[in-house]
Amino acid sequence: MSTLLEYYKKKIGEVRSSAPTADALKTAVLAGLLLADEALRKKDTVLPHQDETEIVLLTEKLIQTLDECLVPHSKESPSTSETSSFE
Repeated sequence: MSTLLEYYKKKIGEVRSSAPTADALKTAVLAGLLLADEALRKKDTVLPHQDETEIVLLTEKLIQTLDECLVPHSKESPSTSETSSFE
């Protein structure tokens, strides 16, 4: 899990460098989407069954981590959270 977290942090850094004005939530979501895209691309290549299972498990853990990070944001009142959609 720590390897996945390190890689996720690296992706967040890449997103921040390409869009430095994006808020933290948008940055986190975009980094997660980039990781999911990479996982799907790797899944499309011929992989041994064990590697495919590992990708699925890592993707599920990433989704769970993102869900846990997003839960507090959904409890904010509209006056304290950003209400605009992703642009």
